[in-house]
Amino acid sequence: AWPAACGPSDAMPYPDSKDATPEHADYIVKIMTEKYCKTQLGRIQRCENAVTPDPNNCDIARTGFRKCEKDLGRQILKLCNPKFMSLTECMVKKGVPACTGEVDTMWACFKKNIKSGAAASKF
Repeated sequence: AWPAACGPSDAMPYPDSKDATPEHADYIVKIMTEKYCKTQLGRIQRCENAVTPDPNNCDIARTGFRKCEKDLGRQILKLCNPKFMSLTECMVKKGVPACTGEVDTMWACFKKNIKSGAAASKF
């Protein structure tokens, strides 16, 4: 069900919420994690790519990333209140990107909503 224009790695179709699958939500979370936790991911990569990796630094970096991931999860749940609909449905309804070009639009919207603490219905 991938759009022909893009490969599975950078594309998702726009399904109706009834056709939404956990994969759609997983995909959005993956993209958002890459953006929201960019700094922490960068630290892990730098540590792992170091000539002599310091295991302590790598552990600290991984812990930071896990904390960031949890924080993102909380933010998503705030926007997608499960009382209204399932998380998958919410994420699909609130704008699954068709291709990577649209991820930034969705991301900007997500960030704005975190700042304003908007209710799920406004996302």
